[in-house]
This record gives sequence, C-alpha cells and structure tokens, in this order.
Amino acid sequence: MTKIIRAFLTVSGFVLLLLFSAALPSHIVNIGNIIGIAAAVALMFIGIFYEWLAVLVHTVRKSRRGKITFGFFAGSAGTLLLCFLIALSSVCAYSTPNADNQEIVIVLGCAVRGSTPSVMLKQRINAAYDFLEKNPDSVAILSGGQGNGENISEAECMY
Repeated sequence: MTKIIRAFLTVSGFVLLLLFSAALPSHIVNIGNIIGIAAAVALMFIGIFYEWLAVLVHTVRKSRRGKITFGFFAGSAGTLLLCFLIALSSVCAYSTPNADNQEIVIVLGCAVRGSTPSVMLKQRINAAYDFLEKNPDSVAILSGGQGNGENISEAECMY
C-alpha cells in the first residue's frame, strides 16, 4: 500500500507541476501559479521521501514537545485547507453559469508585448468578442494600464 501512496503522490505532484509551470513561458507569474508549483513540489517531495518522513513524524511525535509541534503544524495546515475550501465553495456558489443577456462585460487587462497582446490577453479579447457577438446590445468595459515594455495601454490594445 505504501508503494501505491508514494506513486500517487509523486505522479500527482509531477502532473500538477507541469500544469502550473505551463504558464511560465508566457511570463504569467502570479500567486496562484507560485502556490501551485510549491504544492506540486511538496507532493513530489512527500512521495519520494515518504518512508523517511513517516519515520521522522513517528520519532517527533514520541516526545511531548514533538506532539505539540506536530499538532501546531497539522492544525495550521488543516486551517489553511479549510479556508481554501470555504473560498472555493464561495466562488462556485456565486459564479454565474450563464452570462448571456448581460448588459455589461468587464474585460480585465493583461500583459502587452510592445503593441501586441500576450496569449492570455488574446484569449480575453476573443472571449469578449464572442460574448459581444451573442449579445450585441451589451457594452464592454476594457481595463488595464500601461506597464514596462508596453508601448500602449492594455485597454487600448484590446480596443
């Protein structure tokens, strides 16, 4: 059973690492990608060193101080997981599954390379275009300033 757990953790970590690293060549670096990569590396680390970590945890939990420390870290991890699940359930509960017939769509800015939209910005432009084709009476609000390496603002690029 230990081999199955180790393999699952290692493979899951590797797959997640590939998933979260896919945005890096496009220079899309945000807190979500960083946390995702860290979690993926942690899963791989746990999978690879599973037996060693199990011995370490067993040894640490023998002493009173170790039990307190282990309890603190386990409680902190559980609290973070609970907060994540609450936030995720809130997003899922309040998301609008059907955005048709809306009057306004807000298109958030994203990186511009000179005067050319990045891959992510192209996807947002295309999604807004498709939406406006289906809802011709709607209005699009384009947002985004001008950052380093951008000859025009993100909103101007979308326009």
